[in-house]
Order: sequence, then C-alpha cells, then structure tokens
Amino acid sequence: IIGPANVGKTSLALNYSDGSAYLRQRATSVGADITTKTSTVDGHLVKLILWDTTGNERFQDLMPLFLRKANAVVLVYSIVDRGSFRQLDYFLNRVQEVFPPELMVMALVGNMSDKEEDRCVQRSEGASYAQKHGFLFFEVSCVTTHGVNDLFEGIIRRLLCSQPFSRLFVENTIALQDEPQPQGQKKEKRKCC
Repeated sequence: IIGPANVGKTSLALNYSDGSAYLRQRATSVGADITTKTSTVDGHLVKLILWDTTGNERFQDLMPLFLRKANAVVLVYSIVDRGSFRQLDYFLNRVQEVFPPELMVMALVGNMSDKEEDRCVQRSEGASYAQKHGFLFFEVSCVTTHGVNDLFEGIIRRLLCSQPFSRLFVENTIALQDEPQPQGQKKEKRKCC
C-alpha cells in the first residue's frame, strides 16, 4: 500500500486486516508495517500480507525493497487533498523502477469518501487516471468502512485470474542437496574443533 503521507494507508490496512475502527490520532508509519488477513474469496482461501508503507519523503528510497516481491500494489490518495492526487505519478514511477505495472495487479484508491462535502478530487478524475493506466479503481472510507472489503476482494479476484499460481504462493521450503562425490574418492570427514 503506497501513496503520499496522511492519505489513510495505515487506516486502510488495519481496517481490512482486523476490522480496526478508524482512529483520528494514529502514529505515522515509519518504513513499513505489516499486517495479514486470511479470507475466502470465490472458494479460494487466500492470505494477504499487506505492507503499509510510509508516505514520508525520508523513507521513499526504501519503497523498491517493499515492492520487489509484491503481487499487487494499492496506490492511495485522499479525495480531500488535491496535492495527494498530483503525487500519484511520482509513486507510479517508483513502481515502474521495479517492474512494469502491467506485470502486476494495481488498484487506485480514493480514500475518505465519507468527506464528500470537502471533496477536491472528483470521482471521475480518479476513474480516468485508473482507466488510463489499466488499474482497478475504488473510493473507500476507513471511517464508515465503505468499499474497503470490495477493494481487497477485487484485488484478490484479479490476482487469481491474471497471475500464474506459482507466482502467488510463497513456499516455506528449503531444498538441501548432497554434492555427489566423484567415484573412488572418500568423503572428507570434518571435525568441529
């Protein structure tokens, strides 16, 4: 989950992962926080590992590290902050440094849809940006939870349809192999001291 500072990335991750209600006073993320959620979507048991990245400029050089093994990117802006919408290209360029967006599922999210009276970014602008880049598009509210589950279920569905299953699974195995010894040679015995 990437985007400018103070657009609600942490609230979005926590709201989806454990149903945490929106908190007005929440510590700003430093680096990245990780949350997980296991759910069933269309008969598939799926465990999402959400990396909630900071929008703070001091940590932007770390973003490629968080993106390397991602299967999806959620790009968040605030509908009540035109500046956050203007910064989307910067974050998209950071994703493209790691790999082309067409190789992964990307969703554009306009957060704070509960603040309609303060809206600075029209829904049509977000939808147009998403369509131009081939992203899923959602407007959500972490206060009312409107659209939060739809967002992540939409991402899961797109992942299940578009990616080879082997890329979606993290294997918890290590393959150990004995090195074959040439015939006629004895294996060297080693002592620990």
